[in-house]
Amino acid sequence: MGDKSAFIHLCRQESDLVCRLIALLDEERGALVTRNFTRLEALAEAKTQQLQLLTEKNRERQALLHTLGVTSVEATRQWVSDDAEASQVWVLLEDTLHKALVLNEFNGAQINAGLEFCQQGLSVLRTAAAAMMSYGPDGTQPDVELAGRKLGSA
Repeated sequence: MGDKSAFIHLCRQESDLVCRLIALLDEERGALVTRNFTRLEALAEAKTQQLQLLTEKNRERQALLHTLGVTSVEATRQWVSDDAEASQVWVLLEDTLHKALVLNEFNGAQINAGLEFCQQGLSVLRTAAAAMMSYGPDGTQPDVELAGRKLGSA
């Protein structure tokens, strides 16, 4: 198998793996929206396995390119520019990787928004609990921290 043929084969395999990762990220997005936390746990494990496979395939492609002296994305673009099929599979791989990155960032933002909501909810509940327990058994008010400072402090 020639260098370009091997490259094309590896890019197709890697693109297939990225497409499977995208499917998992889509499922993860759905589970986040519906707050299906049980499904998130299974998806996290599946994503980890998929990322391991993807990392192995990426290393194979990088090793092939390295032996050819192609050591950057720009050099790869230049190297494939004279072969329509190699160029096509390279662009497809770049596009699918970008899509996976965007989905992963979106899911991360959803998780961060959920964490922020939970932290704000805890703050509200702590304030309500402090108001309900205005005095302890010894006649003093308990210290309740709100956002890094104690309730009643300036």
